[in-house]
Amino acid sequence: MSPLNDNKVLALCDEIWNWRLRESPELSTFCGLYHYEESWDDISSEAYHRREHCLKAFLEQALSLDVQACSKDVTLSHMLLVEDMKMYLQACTFPCHLMPINYLEGAHVDCCRTISFMKFDGEDDFAKYIQRLNAMPKKIHQTIELLKEGVSEGVVLFISSIQNIPKQIESMVNPNDVDESGLMKPFTEDHPNIEADTLESFHRQARSVIVTSIFPELVELKNYLEREGLRKYHIQENNQVMLENHFNGESQLKDIPWIGQT
Repeated sequence: MSPLNDNKVLALCDEIWNWRLRESPELSTFCGLYHYEESWDDISSEAYHRREHCLKAFLEQALSLDVQACSKDVTLSHMLLVEDMKMYLQACTFPCHLMPINYLEGAHVDCCRTISFMKFDGEDDFAKYIQRLNAMPKKIHQTIELLKEGVSEGVVLFISSIQNIPKQIESMVNPNDVDESGLMKPFTEDHPNIEADTLESFHRQARSVIVTSIFPELVELKNYLEREGLRKYHIQENNQVMLENHFNGESQLKDIPWIGQT
C-alpha cells in the first residue's frame, strides 16, 4: 500500500465532491453543508453541458491514477467513483434535463423542500434565505425554457406525469394564503437569537418577494403548461424511448397496459 497513491485518489474524491456541492447548492443544503444557501441549482442547458464536460475531465483524471498500490478501501472508493461518473455520462446521452418537472419534483415542489432543510440560527441565515427567494424566479424561468426546448426537440414526459402540475401551482399562488406557504416555513418556528423587529423585517421581505416575483413566475409556468405544454405531452415515440432507457430496451409499450391510455 502506498499512502501517496491513496492521497491522490482521496484528493480527487474531495475535489469532485466539492465541485458537486458548488454545482448543486440544493444538494449542499440537503447534506447540511450550508455554504451556498443563497443559490439554487443552475438547470439551464448551458449548465448541463458544462457539467458533462467537467465530469468527462474528472473521469479522465480518475482513470489516469495508478490504484494498484492503493489500500483496499481507497481502491474501492476509486472504483465506485469511476462507475458513478460513467453512469452519469451514460445518462447524458438522453437529454433528461429537458424534462425538469413532474408532479413529484421540480421548481414548484423542490423550493419548499429545500427551504425546509435550511438552518435559521441567526440573521445571516435569514439574509441568505431572502437571497434564495430572490433567485427563485430565475429557476422557474429556466424550467419554462427547458420545457420549450424539450417540446422543440421532441423530448417530453408522459402526460400523466405533468397534467396535475397546473392544479398544484394554482393551490400555491393565493396571495391571501402566503403565510401558509412552505416558502414561509421559517416564520412558523421560534428564533430566540433574532430580535422581533428584525424577524418582522425579514417576514415582510419574504412575503413581498413571494407575492411580487415568485408567484407571477409560477403562474407563467402554469399558463405555459395549460396553453402549450400539455397538448404536446402525448408522444408515443418518446414514451418508447423512456421505456427503453429504464428497461434496457426489453419492453414495448404494448407490454405495459396503462401507458397511452390517458
